[in-house]
Amino acid sequence: MAKTPGGEEAKPKVADILSSFLQRYRTHVFVAFAVVIIGGIGAIVFFEVQSRRAEEALVRIEAAKEQYEQWQGADDETRSELEPELFAELEAIRERFSGTYGALRARYIEASIHYEAERYEEALFAFVQLADHYSDAHLAPRALLYAGFAAEELGQFGRAEELFRQIVESYGEESMEAPRALFGLARVYEAGERFEEAAEAYDQLLEDYTGSPWSDMARNRLIVLRAQERI
Repeated sequence: MAKTPGGEEAKPKVADILSSFLQRYRTHVFVAFAVVIIGGIGAIVFFEVQSRRAEEALVRIEAAKEQYEQWQGADDETRSELEPELFAELEAIRERFSGTYGALRARYIEASIHYEAERYEEALFAFVQLADHYSDAHLAPRALLYAGFAAEELGQFGRAEELFRQIVESYGEESMEAPRALFGLARVYEAGERFEEAAEAYDQLLEDYTGSPWSDMARNRLIVLRAQERI
């Protein structure tokens, strides 16, 4: 190590230390730098591809939505003719754009077609599957709601109760479907002649969702139940 004029050892400069380090580990530094650059470029490319994928999914699902609306306005014979092509497109969207909003909408339209065509077994399965796959999506509580309606149509009141309760307990005030689900739960109780439980559900609806159209209906049901001396 170099010495000062006074005979003391001079402290190495930072630039010298850095230069020595780079000379000694230049290969490692180059590799690390290259990895960072390549990783950054890869991330940019990935997000760009994902963005374009999501955009393409939206374009496809909007076109499928138009087909669905055409199906809704058609007679039974025309519906039968339109369904195969529509279902094929919805399935293609689900498979190609899995994880996107377009895939979510495709599942919802499929389930809705079954429900509107009064194929309640298929609708129940499809709506529940959607809610399971996309539990955090805004359509999840609505899917559970229509799954509950489908279960009612099938006479599966225990299953309907589970589904309506799931909406109330899992989504609560965060979902616009909660008051409707609570009303549906009360009606299931009534169907099973569990009138006290029905009254409790109606009371909860009045307390938690004051001003909702469903609270007005709950109030009317309470009046009827009292008039019939069931509560």
